[in-house]
Amino acid sequence: MAYDYEGNRVMLVDSQCGSVWYAWNNQRLQSMVMYTENNKSAQVGFGYDSVGRLASLTRTANGNFATTINTSYTLDLLDRVTSTGEI
Repeated sequence: MAYDYEGNRVMLVDSQCGSVWYAWNNQRLQSMVMYTENNKSAQVGFGYDSVGRLASLTRTANGNFATTINTSYTLDLLDRVTSTGEI
């Protein structure tokens, strides 16, 4: 395990040569990349609104942007539903 100067974990490696890398900004997780022992990967990006709430998640597999899934619309809908208390 490795940590940055703020104490955030930046890398984790398992015994099978898989690894997870983390990128932080002001104590907020910005992205996470996971690699398997056979060099497959998945990247997850996190976006935040002006008050620090999670606003979007983006997932990409193996660096291929054609596989990107963005959940910002889903998170916005969930925020609206939970704010009003109506489903």
